[in-house]
Amino acid sequence: MTSYGFWDSPLSATEVVAAATTIDMLSAVRAGSGRVIWAESRPQEGGRITLIEPNADGEEREVLPEGYSARSAVHEYGGAAFSIIDGSIYFVNWEDQRIYRLDGSVTAVTEEPPSPRSWRYSVITGSVDQLFAIRERHEADTVLNEIVAICDGEMSVVAGGSDFYDAATPSPSGERLAWIEWDHPNMPWDETRLVVANKDGSDAVVVASGAAVQQPSWVDDDTLVYLDDRSGYWNLYRHELSSGTDTPLYEIDHDMGYAPFLLGTSTYAVVDENRIAAVVIRDGMDELGVIEDGQFQACAPGLSFVRGLVADGGIVYFVGASFTQGMAIYRLEEDNELQLVSTPKPVPLDEDYIAVGEHHSFDSGD
Repeated sequence: MTSYGFWDSPLSATEVVAAATTIDMLSAVRAGSGRVIWAESRPQEGGRITLIEPNADGEEREVLPEGYSARSAVHEYGGAAFSIIDGSIYFVNWEDQRIYRLDGSVTAVTEEPPSPRSWRYSVITGSVDQLFAIRERHEADTVLNEIVAICDGEMSVVAGGSDFYDAATPSPSGERLAWIEWDHPNMPWDETRLVVANKDGSDAVVVASGAAVQQPSWVDDDTLVYLDDRSGYWNLYRHELSSGTDTPLYEIDHDMGYAPFLLGTSTYAVVDENRIAAVVIRDGMDELGVIEDGQFQACAPGLSFVRGLVADGGIVYFVGASFTQGMAIYRLEEDNELQLVSTPKPVPLDEDYIAVGEHHSFDSGD
């Protein structure tokens, strides 16, 4: 019998490091204009985060040039460091925290800040004609968070005054903007506000508050979907701006979202006005399904981890994994069939070595 800690390990240090090359959950996956791109963490390159896109044959290729790393430092945790807008890639570069456009060549979109990395950006949305982003300004004795608009090289403040912002989301016409804001001492899982305004920030109205609201998405110019934990669980609600009415879309005594430590968290995606792909968290595992007519149909029974949902043209892309298979990019077709987009990251262990978790519940007091 070998003494504890002295047996031969089936894992080498080299294999452990190699397995750490994986999809980066700070930014995860983005889709738009028929393109799907995901972030990949490279520990062997000093933790650099690059961007990967499959070609027409499905072969994965790196699209971010060497020397750039797509990672935001807003709120220190970061998140949502790149987007696909009108077919072009916009990303935040880790070294200087400026926004760049990647379209054949790399072009700086934001100017150099007053001091290195003192202006930081995240959650880049909008159109080529008018971008929106979260900006965090580090001044001499304070830190200010704002939503800014970038148009023809000029930057203007759309929203300011709150301590934190997330999820700046333009309406389909681009005429309105929704966002999440909150203030100290609250964390974003304590209490936030969902605000809607004109695209210049005027006529701002709070449409949901008093709970931890997150992840707003537009169905059309008059309709928003969002997560709200007023019931004690993060469930989906639909808000009509013209009437001011809220309607539960799917009520369940389980969460459909996680505490949003990172900016740009996404656990559901609006496919069209009648169909939403969403995650329900049951017994500590993610269950992907489609909500139609108030009913939830499970679509990925083999997966236990589902994050980063994004819809493009009726197709939903997301990051998925299981107990025995590493993270990969999947696509959910319009007929609810599941397809692999990327090669699952290898797990350098025989399955016999992997302990599959089992859920256990225990009664307790209040």
